[in-house]
Amino acid sequence: MRKITLCLIALCTFLISWLGSAQVLNQSANWPDANWTITGSYNAAAFDADPTTDANFSFNDDASGNGNMDDIAAESPVVDLTAAFNAGETWISLTGNHVYNWFAATELLAIEYWDADASAWVNWYSFAAVDTPGAPFANYCGGTFVAYDSGVLDISGFSATQLSGFQYRLYFDDNTTGAAGWNYGFCFESPTIMSETPPTCLSPSALVVDFAGSDTATFSWTENGTATSWNLEVVTAGSTPSGSATDAANANPFSVMGLSPSTDYEVYVQADCGGGDLSEWVGPVAFTTQCSVFTAPFTADFENGGTIPNCWTQGASNSENWVFATTGGHVGNAGNFGGTTSASGGFLAYVDDSTPDNLGTTLVSPLVDVSGLAAPTLSFYTISNNEGNSNVSFSVDFFDGATWNVGVYTSNSNTAGWEQIFVDLSSYTITGPVQARFIVDEDNVAFDFYDDRAIDDVIFDEAPSCFNATNIAFSNITDSTLDISWTDTNGATSWNIEIVPIGSTPTGTPT
Repeated sequence: MRKITLCLIALCTFLISWLGSAQVLNQSANWPDANWTITGSYNAAAFDADPTTDANFSFNDDASGNGNMDDIAAESPVVDLTAAFNAGETWISLTGNHVYNWFAATELLAIEYWDADASAWVNWYSFAAVDTPGAPFANYCGGTFVAYDSGVLDISGFSATQLSGFQYRLYFDDNTTGAAGWNYGFCFESPTIMSETPPTCLSPSALVVDFAGSDTATFSWTENGTATSWNLEVVTAGSTPSGSATDAANANPFSVMGLSPSTDYEVYVQADCGGGDLSEWVGPVAFTTQCSVFTAPFTADFENGGTIPNCWTQGASNSENWVFATTGGHVGNAGNFGGTTSASGGFLAYVDDSTPDNLGTTLVSPLVDVSGLAAPTLSFYTISNNEGNSNVSFSVDFFDGATWNVGVYTSNSNTAGWEQIFVDLSSYTITGPVQARFIVDEDNVAFDFYDDRAIDDVIFDEAPSCFNATNIAFSNITDSTLDISWTDTNGATSWNIEIVPIGSTPTGTPT
């Protein structure tokens, strides 16, 4: 009998302990519930589900028609928060499931609470201006429901009146400007309101990346308690965090060293309140370290699967971007390259000269240290063919470490297939890492959309002993003769010319 009594005492002790730790407030709306109230100004024909009589709350603003101003709310009965407050459970949250087809930036779907002191509804949570996955355009309660969480409402500063008179509502306004709206709609299942005791060590918030260099990054955050130490975990993007700090921070902001250049990372932060009391981790926040300076010889062949290569950048003011592909509809002669091919083949970079015509479409190389070169040069392959029409304008600028030198190479004429261009950099005063930027101007002249200028195989290296001729042009063409001109940068007085039928392979022997 004694053993049974002891067991009963232990069981009672367990039950008392369990009851003492249970949530004071964990209340489902349990629709339908006639104690809920529907308010607002709305077209009743668009009110698809009434939570006072249905298991859902749904409104189809599209069915209300154009020209109507609709706002509708499902308001809870009073939920007295006094007991939760007295138990120290001063964090309140609302969870549930919903379907939402968002349409206009001026519409609002929100959770609000009643401030009994101010006699006003106060925003608690606004739903994101995006559709829930697969949201239908009607019969929203037949869509795929997605969970939502209002986040914490801290009632620790509420007055007795605010606690005892608390209500919440689900609110929709099809146009917050007061004009008529004509959008889609939503459906809610019964929400649940809960209380909980705040943790003794509050999590930080508003984690941001203040700076990301090539091997370091600086982070800052909002401390919501009294912590003066924090843990940071930095992982490569897509990796699962271990929950163990990679860095212990004693300052906010804080810089992390030893990162890899041009790498995608994610960072998490945790408050350390001392004595083993740690907050929940907050994150991830994504960031990318900058590129380090490349060292010449440097080659970019654009073989990156059709995406911009690492550390290259499109111009900040581009109206369109350079395209990375293996061909283009009007790269070369309607997609046929001809002439000398680029060294790498495969992918190239080009500007699609289609309507509308844009100026200054820019592609910028990474920084390259050429200090180890005796006679630095920039070379690249380019191709242009106007297919009997007009050419776009193409130019190359060179950054010497301090200043952009504009137009170190320019062209608005056809090339003989792929042509390799050399730009001698030895005459420039180079004070640091260098860059090249390639610019296409679609000049809006007749039919220049047939000319999609392309480049490939960009190289910073030693200058060759004899530069290629450039700007090759043909004139005075008859059935048996033509004049050929070119630009020579070597000071040469003799040149070799080889002429072969179209499609034939040049032999390398002058004709």
